[in-house]
Amino acid sequence: MFHSLEHIRNKSRAERQTIAFSIAGGITGVVFLLWAVSFLASLEQESITPSTVDEPTHFSSFVGSLQDASVILQEQARALREGIQAVTEGEQSADQLPQPDVTEAPVAASEEDARPQGEMTDSGLEIIQVER
Repeated sequence: MFHSLEHIRNKSRAERQTIAFSIAGGITGVVFLLWAVSFLASLEQESITPSTVDEPTHFSSFVGSLQDASVILQEQARALREGIQAVTEGEQSADQLPQPDVTEAPVAASEEDARPQGEMTDSGLEIIQVER
């Protein structure tokens, strides 16, 4: 074997490439033949075994899982709509509650006691602007 490799090494680059291509093609051909034989055998085996109607195919299983996911999404969308409706109804009923009386804070006697006074919003939050 080593003698054959040494003999190939002594040949020109074009001849070595031709030999390498031939060997690679031969190996690829053998792998293809093995695959073709096993593929044909599996086809013959499938034609021998009777197919049952009850057994679902891969595609029908896929379609069934898509339908299940569609049902789940529809249920989630309905629950989301109901939640949004409950929140908006809650806001409407909160608007009908009596609002607390907001009075202005007393003015500080001196500048040192003064803290920044802000503006009250409808929700009862005070907005304070700070100058630098």
